[in-house]
Amino acid sequence: MLKKIKNTHKILLEIVILILIILILSFFLIQKNKELTFSKKINDSNTKLLDKIIKINKSDDWDLKVKNLNLIAEKKQILPEKYGAEIIQIGGPGSHYISKRVYQLNEHGYLMGEDWIDHSFNSIYDLLHVSCRTEYKMVKCYTDGKEIILHENECSMGIKYQIQNKINIVCEKITENE
Repeated sequence: MLKKIKNTHKILLEIVILILIILILSFFLIQKNKELTFSKKINDSNTKLLDKIIKINKSDDWDLKVKNLNLIAEKKQILPEKYGAEIIQIGGPGSHYISKRVYQLNEHGYLMGEDWIDHSFNSIYDLLHVSCRTEYKMVKCYTDGKEIILHENECSMGIKYQIQNKINIVCEKITENE
């Protein structure tokens, strides 16, 4: 009889352990399911946000967005009173690689370089000519901290044998009196 009671206790103990294991596994599965559901929601929202960021950051879309903002500003006549630009020629004489950074001076914001700055080279790419947009006049032009003399709303610099040749300009809106 004692043996029978021990066997019964052993069976009950095994059943209790089995039930505990099932409860623990169920708890972990429920938690995992909650985590997966929560992670899926986060991933879905992150994916949507990431898709939007990717669309904005693609150069074509970003350029188009900036161009559209420039067109809106022009239509509303919200052109900045003045803007500055940094034009960098990369590679020295013979290289036509240019980087333009155009920024508003009165408030924070960048403008589309190609829409606000014109540049050209002479035939052997050893002179760089820079000018403002037609509604603006150039008021300052300098390179290496030295001011360059302006010629008919344009400034020019000789391209040196160095990796970067930098020219900075400031342009102001032409008033009706000018």
